[in-house]
Formats: sequence, structure tokens, C-alpha cells
Amino acid sequence: MKTKRLLSVLLIALMIALSACGKSDNSNTSSTQADVSESDIVSQQDALTAPVDEQNGTVLSCDITNEGTVSDQAPALGAYAFISDGETYTLPLPVSTLTEKGLYHTEPEEDNSFKAQLQYKLLTGFSLYRKTDNEESVVFRIYSLSNPSAEPQPVENCKLTGVEFRPSYTDWVLPGGITKQSTAANVLRIYGAPGKNANAPFTDGRVGKVTSDAYLMYSAADGMVVEFYFNEDGTINRCGILNEKVQ
Repeated sequence: MKTKRLLSVLLIALMIALSACGKSDNSNTSSTQADVSESDIVSQQDALTAPVDEQNGTVLSCDITNEGTVSDQAPALGAYAFISDGETYTLPLPVSTLTEKGLYHTEPEEDNSFKAQLQYKLLTGFSLYRKTDNEESVVFRIYSLSNPSAEPQPVENCKLTGVEFRPSYTDWVLPGGITKQSTAANVLRIYGAPGKNANAPFTDGRVGKVTSDAYLMYSAADGMVVEFYFNEDGTINRCGILNEKVQ
């Protein structure tokens, strides 16, 4: 009888001890999880800082806390592609491909043809338009052209090697998902800081200011250049993509 009582007492003591160990383990686990969530997780927003030009020390002068939106359906970061008015295009692109889709331009007389010795020619006020329901809208601006012929050619026979976009144009998406609703904060998160800290395939770039617009420029070894100009609040004023090595 005494033996049974002794065994019962020992069994109860063992159960109490095991229960205490379980509580201790649970308490330690909760404490560890709390430490991880509070001290090890740093928000991406807090980590973003204004980039500095590696050559002259210029700091990006626009707001980088203003978060815009990006597109989840976009060309890859290093692609020579863009989406305009719902169509996907890849540079270099024959201008005739665009005119066959119903786009048209108002070509300045002084830029009626291009000489073959020019690798590309920068243009101003040379936009492509689309007319729907008697309304004319700018699709994008021609930024650079290449003439593949040895003789001067009309625009339709040239290759489009660079395009420029503005928020007032029809919908567009640049590599990485940048749209007219994006901001400098979105560009920095997707492209990185211009220069050695840029995301692949970009290996160089600049940070600066043109008149009142802050800008970021990214360049890759294959000739790809992407430029962004920002208003003071970090919204995009204009941007463009071009290939500097197209012959």
C-alpha cells in the first residue's frame, strides 16, 4: 500500500516537472520570435537613401519618399523593349512598323532625311500620334533614329533607336515596370543607384540636375541607356530609352 502511494506521488511530481519544462520552452520560443520581428526586419522604405553621383558628388535633389506605382506586366530590366498604348515594341524598330499601325508624325522640314554617317540623330518636337474618335493623342516622342542606308532616307525608311515618354502621353511601360504613375522612389528600388551600385545589366550612370529637373541616367555595356527626369515631388517629368550602338 505504501509502495503504491509512493509511486503515485512520484508520478504526480514527474508530471508537474514536465509541464513546467513545456511552459519554459514555449516562453523562450515566443521571446525569440518577438526579437526577430522587431530587430531583424528592416523596411525597404527606411533603407532608401538619395543616390550621389560617383564623379561629381551631386545628390539627387527630388523627393524620394513619394511612392508611386509600377506595372507587374513589363519588359525585363535589361530588355530593349517598351509598351506603348498597349503594344510591345523592341528597339531598334523600323519606323514603317509604327506607321503601318496607324501612327503618324509631323516631320520638321529640316529633318526630312538623315545621312548614313550619323550613327543617330537627336530630334526635338518630333512626336508620333494616334487619332481616335477625332481626338489626336501623342503616343511617344522620337528621341533618336538610325539610317541603315548609304543615302539620305525619309523617316519611314529609318530605324527608331530611342524614344521619350511623358505623363501626358498615352499609357506606357518601361523595362522594370516604370509607368507614368511611378516616382523616383520606384526607379531607385528597381534600377538601384546609378553607377557601380546599379542593378544588372547597368554598369554606369549619372545623378544630376537639368534646369529644375533632377535626373537619373543608367547605361549598360551593350549601349543601352535609360534616363529619368523628375519634378521636385519625385514624380516623373519625362523619361526615355535608347540604344547608342545601333549602326
